[in-house]
Amino acid sequence: MKKNRIIQRTVSAFLAAAMLATLASCDAKLPGSRNNTDGFTNQPRQIMNYYTSEMLAVPDGFGYAQNIFCNDENIFIYGSKSNDSAEILSGIYDFGAKELKELNLSDLNADYISSAAYIGKDLAVSYWESETNNQKITIFDTASSKVKCSADINQNSYISSLLVNAEGELVAVIEEWGPAAQKYFVKKYDPATLEEKSSNDITKAIEVGDNGYLTGVEFDKAGDMYSLITEYDKEGEPAYKLVKFKEDGTIVYTNEDFADLKDGGMVIKRANGNICVLSSVDGGVTLGIDEIDNLTGDIKERYNVKLSEDISGACLNSGEADFIYSDSEGVWKLDFDKEKPEKIISYGTEVPESYSCVQQMAYSDGKLFLYGQDWGGESSLIYKFDKEGTFVGEIPVESPGKNSYIRSISADKDGKIVAISEEYGYSEDGNDETTCYIYEIKEDGSIGDKTALKIDTDDNYYMERVEKTNSGDYAAVVFTDGGEEQSSFVQIFSASGEKKAVITDEDIENIDSYYSTPSGDYISYRDKSGKTIYRKVDNTTYELGDTVELNIPEGINRINSDGNYDMCYSDSSGIYGYSFAENKSTEIVNWIDSDIVFSVWNASFLGSDKIVCQGYDYSSGEEQIYVLKRADDETLKKIQNKKLVTIAGVGVGYNSAFKEKVVDFNKNSNEYRLQVNDYDKFSKYEDDTYNSGAFQLNNDMAAGNVPDILIGSDEVNMTSFAAKNILTDLTPYFDKDEDINREDYFENILNLGTYKGKLCQVFAGYSLRGLAGPESKLGKETTLTHEDLMTLKKNGSVFYEKISRETIIDSLIKSNLAEYVDFENKKCDFDNERFTGIIDLVSEEGSDTPKDEMYAEYKEGEELEQYARFRDKKCQLEFLDLYNFSPLLELQQGALGETATIKGYPSESGSGIIVSPNMALAICEKSKNKDAAWEFIREFLTEEYQDEMNDNYITNLPVRKDSFDDLLVKAKNPEEYHYYSVTKPDGSYAEMKPLDDTTADKIRKAVESADRCKLSDERIEKIIDEALDQVFNGEKTSAEAASEIQSKVSTYLNEIK
Repeated sequence: MKKNRIIQRTVSAFLAAAMLATLASCDAKLPGSRNNTDGFTNQPRQIMNYYTSEMLAVPDGFGYAQNIFCNDENIFIYGSKSNDSAEILSGIYDFGAKELKELNLSDLNADYISSAAYIGKDLAVSYWESETNNQKITIFDTASSKVKCSADINQNSYISSLLVNAEGELVAVIEEWGPAAQKYFVKKYDPATLEEKSSNDITKAIEVGDNGYLTGVEFDKAGDMYSLITEYDKEGEPAYKLVKFKEDGTIVYTNEDFADLKDGGMVIKRANGNICVLSSVDGGVTLGIDEIDNLTGDIKERYNVKLSEDISGACLNSGEADFIYSDSEGVWKLDFDKEKPEKIISYGTEVPESYSCVQQMAYSDGKLFLYGQDWGGESSLIYKFDKEGTFVGEIPVESPGKNSYIRSISADKDGKIVAISEEYGYSEDGNDETTCYIYEIKEDGSIGDKTALKIDTDDNYYMERVEKTNSGDYAAVVFTDGGEEQSSFVQIFSASGEKKAVITDEDIENIDSYYSTPSGDYISYRDKSGKTIYRKVDNTTYELGDTVELNIPEGINRINSDGNYDMCYSDSSGIYGYSFAENKSTEIVNWIDSDIVFSVWNASFLGSDKIVCQGYDYSSGEEQIYVLKRADDETLKKIQNKKLVTIAGVGVGYNSAFKEKVVDFNKNSNEYRLQVNDYDKFSKYEDDTYNSGAFQLNNDMAAGNVPDILIGSDEVNMTSFAAKNILTDLTPYFDKDEDINREDYFENILNLGTYKGKLCQVFAGYSLRGLAGPESKLGKETTLTHEDLMTLKKNGSVFYEKISRETIIDSLIKSNLAEYVDFENKKCDFDNERFTGIIDLVSEEGSDTPKDEMYAEYKEGEELEQYARFRDKKCQLEFLDLYNFSPLLELQQGALGETATIKGYPSESGSGIIVSPNMALAICEKSKNKDAAWEFIREFLTEEYQDEMNDNYITNLPVRKDSFDDLLVKAKNPEEYHYYSVTKPDGSYAEMKPLDDTTADKIRKAVESADRCKLSDERIEKIIDEALDQVFNGEKTSAEAASEIQSKVSTYLNEIK
């Protein structure tokens, strides 16, 4: 899995100086770094824990696992049945004959029917098709269930309502949505053919914002349409209005005078033809009905009708009845003038009990269409397996009650199955009220006594998790939302649910966890600076104690302890146990050492030798559950007898292709075994600063702890290692390898791995970075000089106003560092008008808003403006990242609306097109296993890998020429249909067309023209950031900043040995 790093790559002055010392001397070491005796080193370490893995065989009908947990004897999976296991029930109940005729709708291949309407004796339905998940409309004969005609609806569309007008035409209200705007259309169809007869865009007329939607549509007798519109404000609070409009979108009136629509409502047509708005009163089973005067929009009458339970299905146009609805007991008819509803169909008598799942209905001439999905009881349940992984049976999970849902199910310290549920309702004063319950689920599915855990607050809140303390109390991690203010605290409850204490502190931003461990109770939280803090808790008074300094990595998945450690966690490298007293983590499982490639996000210990893991299997592309079993002594001995070849990098554990190749090598080699040291475990945020694990890697390399294979990335500066002669020349290996021929690869891409004539690194794949704009104005040449850029600046804004200074600096300066820095000759070129021109451009056009906050909040209409940026002449260039072909196609067919040209970053000595390697591979000169190292590295260069690395989705461009050309051919003639949309300047959507010959040639030319590699040097970037900050603060001119950068970078380059 490719790890996203949207981070501010800055370091403190202290660490930056230390980094300088590291690069300047091979004997240097960063202050505060971990000792190599900690075991985190590039020297081979004997594998002591090896686990074999076997997929857990789940029963037929298994859907999704929400949690896995174990006791000493069993494996439990709390989950749900698959959609395929639901039985589709559909039929027509004839009130005259008092009989149900079941329908066979299998020809529809419907995943779910969302609306239905009678057209004479035929029935029109809208639904999601199972295979494509697209919306369709179909008309079928109710007598034979045969399909008469069908129509596909545009992608990114949803049919809000399906109706029949007075002329007998089928009318659909369709919502199209996407990143720019939502649009609404009223479309008419010929009921004989479903040919579209007309389409009216009603978006502007009904004024539904991007945070709103339509809730149902209904006709009155005059043919006018009514819909309830829901809009959410910035605080997430809903507002409602009833809109009456014509089929062409003309608004007749709106009415916002509805008191009880806290939880939404629906629009129906009463038997007398009047439109009514239905809502739930006080969140209960009292139905509030506002009858509308169709002519004026005023509320004529208000009715409150007490129902026996919640409504599960509704018929919006109920013919002779005011309203027909269903619940778990049957189908009911409601006349608003009467106090009680009348049951007209009973489940188990008039129709089978299975029809209690009915959710969609349509009525005409004494016949009622019924549709639902029967899950055979509960759709959520617990699957039970014995400790050998054999399925034993199902434990039904009863619903905790009305307006409730189960937040989590897990095993407590005693092995009992414990559920936590939340129930929503209203207090006596009408405010929202939430109560949390904790209770045991017994193995027969029955529920034990419930303990209520309730927070006294007027704010919205939820309990993230509940832990049992060492004193037997409950510790609930609570988050509250009071609108603009959010808070987090721990509420302590007694075993009977009485509130005992609150744990909070003014320095707490967000509480992560409460830990009840053998060495005591602790909490972890994020402080105001974003740092993770661990503190001791007195489990008698529940007062916070001193801060405990723990070396627990960021970004871990906490899992239940195996009993030997205070806590256990998993990350991209394996599973670890942590001792708070010793401040030490111990490796329990190393994924790669155990030849495990799947990504694990949850795990549970089953005794001392088994671990049940839930994760994603990259080979199958599916979520799976595996049982890991500790290997016997004979198997472990075979593993230990192999020679170890070490690999080091930062973030390599997130690269699934890399892990698969490592595991393949280890399984197939009789002599060698690869061992991976991922320095991402050392990456941390401290005081809003990201400190990369690359610092520790540099320390280890400087101390002589050099791996056999080094993996380069954005965080690992391979050029600095090449400059110190740490990397070996790969040219002889190319020359000796009969299957790896240099002429098969893009020569310019290979040359980018060269340093002083030596091929020090090769790339498994890469992306291109540069600029793009209209070819009609910028021409076809890839080169863009600094003078060209300044000429564009004189003509207007170069970049769109919604772009941060940080983004422009990252692209034009840091990514293009090769334009200004020559590492081989230890020279730099910043002190000139070209560079000061870039600084001035950043100052004038870049926003000082951080790039990750640029699109946090939009003003009305700004979403649409960004798609019209070229049309409205608000920019001339766009930053382009070609990791596949879609970004260029999306630009050409969307916002630009014409052929684009690809330009490099400003350069006086080449194309300026940047190659950003996704994975660079090198062999270290000190390695004693170079031949074995090459056998691994070459796998990424083979035709097989280069052809298959983009099997499902293109994320990298191949270095092999024939593989790249095959990719172009497939993109021009896709074997499988995939829908991708583009947003045009007017906010409308269109289907993205496949790659064309002209664009394919343009991309290939860009690849062949790429002449520099993206460099990453924290020290130089720090120097640039400090100088430019002074420019933006008015303390320096751009010329003074350029001069300072020139001086400091020159000094730095000359100190590198």
